[in-house]
Amino acid sequence: MKKKKGGLGRGLDELLAAEAAASLTLTPSPAGPAGAPAEIPLSAISPSPFQPRERTDDEAIAELAESIRQHGVVEPVLVRPLGKKRYQLVAGHRRLLAAQQAGLTAIPAVVRQLSDQEALVLSLVENLQREDLTPLEEATAFTRLAEDFGFTHRQIGEVVGRSRAYVTNSMRLLSLSQTAQQAIREGKLSRGQALAIMALPEEDRDAAVVRTLREELSVRQLEALARRRKGLEAPASRDRAAAPQVTDPYIEAVVSQLEAYVGTRVRIATKRDGGRIEISFYSTEDLNRLLRLILPSENPY
Repeated sequence: MKKKKGGLGRGLDELLAAEAAASLTLTPSPAGPAGAPAEIPLSAISPSPFQPRERTDDEAIAELAESIRQHGVVEPVLVRPLGKKRYQLVAGHRRLLAAQQAGLTAIPAVVRQLSDQEALVLSLVENLQREDLTPLEEATAFTRLAEDFGFTHRQIGEVVGRSRAYVTNSMRLLSLSQTAQQAIREGKLSRGQALAIMALPEEDRDAAVVRTLREELSVRQLEALARRRKGLEAPASRDRAAAPQVTDPYIEAVVSQLEAYVGTRVRIATKRDGGRIEISFYSTEDLNRLLRLILPSENPY
């Protein structure tokens, strides 16, 4: 059963503010006031099931571990209680790994009572603020907020400080092939390049990925490729060949607005007494995403 998004308890802003304030306290005090950092054994902290990061930079962890050896853990991690003397990490994944590598047996931590929803949001926001999530890690975290907690794309954008269109487009990346997703994971394909490739028909995308990697195509070049491909798909007729098409600025504006809202390709074909709107989708998951966007109260799947 889907959990609907309700209030975030004390409120996300308050939780983030409390964590930020705690990070300024450099001397942990086990007997301090509620919310103050306490020294917690590393062996008592379980990893977070909400960690959005798929990979960890070993070199960066080694550098952080060396810094911890010299200066200690400057910023406490955030944990939530699991039971008697057991905790689950919420934020501070790299600090925890580096502390382990540095040979520490305990780490300063702020303990907070958090729901699954709050834990996921805080973990996601922390990583986004540090700008160390890959596009696919972002997309996966956004999708979890939508599917597990019933967040709309607009609500996700408000929580993580991104536009609704950014969230929608990010989630579309998960409908790319494994070939394209692997290129994104390895940093060979940027988010912008991947989104430009998605404007191509599905059967052309893997070839576009290979060509992009080989020729180092820019986002603009990929967008031009998609426009040319779209032109080839347009139905040709003698009438069209004889007379140039007149573009309606109003229809163009509507198409742009619809594409920004649904995060996918939209076509509007008009005729004298009406017309039709076509919205493209690229997988069953993408179709379900569109249905949730268009019919949010119906919970279509």
